[in-house]
Amino acid sequence: MLVVKLTVVLKQGLAAGVRLVVITRGADGATAFTKRHRVTAAGERIQVVDTVGAGNAFRADLLCAIDELGLALRAGLEGLDEAALRRCLSFASRVADLPRRGELPALA
Repeated sequence: MLVVKLTVVLKQGLAAGVRLVVITRGADGATAFTKRHRVTAAGERIQVVDTVGAGNAFRADLLCAIDELGLALRAGLEGLDEAALRRCLSFASRVADLPRRGELPALA
C-alpha cells in the first residue's frame, strides 16, 4: 500500500521539522503540505513534447513564488498560510506553459 506508506512518511517528516512537502502529479496537478495546510493546484492540460526538466522548472518556480512573498528563509515557510501556499503552488503549476521546441531560436 504505497498510499499508506506515503501518508506515514509525510506525517513523520512534518513532525520532524520538514516545513513544506510538495507532491507533483503531472497533468493532475500538485499538492503541498505543511503542518497546518493541505493545498492542491490543478495541472495544466498541454500536449507534452518532452518532460526533461519539468520537475526542476516546477521547483524553481515554486521557490521563486515563495521568495517573492519574502518567505524563502526556513522560518518564513512557517508564514505560508493557505492562500499564499495556493498562490505559490498555482504559479509553479503553470510551468507547463514553457516554450516548446522550435519556439526558441536556439532550439529551432
